[in-house]
Amino acid sequence: LSSARMPSVFSSSLTNSSVSVRLSVFASHRTAPLPSPGDPAPMAAVWVLAPEGGFVAAKVVSRSGDSVNVQTADGKPRTLPSQDVFPQSPPEQNAIDDISRLVNLSEPCVLNVLATRYLKDLIYTYCGLFCVAVNPYKQLPIYDAATIAAHHGHVRADLPPHLFSLGEDAYRSMLASLSSAPAARSSVSQAILCTGESGAGK
Repeated sequence: LSSARMPSVFSSSLTNSSVSVRLSVFASHRTAPLPSPGDPAPMAAVWVLAPEGGFVAAKVVSRSGDSVNVQTADGKPRTLPSQDVFPQSPPEQNAIDDISRLVNLSEPCVLNVLATRYLKDLIYTYCGLFCVAVNPYKQLPIYDAATIAAHHGHVRADLPPHLFSLGEDAYRSMLASLSSAPAARSSVSQAILCTGESGAGK
């Protein structure tokens, strides 16, 4: 997932205000194609590797051995090896708030969720125990007093993904450790790791 500030190695773009979001894959970050889960049937909705890099939506037309004939969203026919074809998740999961619940947990499906949510200004997405944040490159009204109050006293599952939920969980676990016996405190120490590329908006 990349912004307009990233190199132009993308396949398709979606626009949110002045920022473009594209489903992308960088060759330097991929050691081998991801295996295609399942066996897409004719007319199945899939993601396919784009010639310029990244992924584009397509429909399966037919299969022949390890080759898959597809028609991309712009109407172009293509024939690709099956390892470059990835089934899409159901449409209702396009903006799912926890990537780990995707029916098809593949690279293009993950990128599609992040891009779809980004266009709705939903910059936080859970991935199991992790929270993925995408830099919006603009101010969003999601850090005000009302948002803080909404997260106070609530567990993570009660509200949409947000850093405040992580902080609330860590704070409550810290209080629980202070109220426990000294010998048990070290087993519930709290730490939050923020990681990402330089300029990602950490």
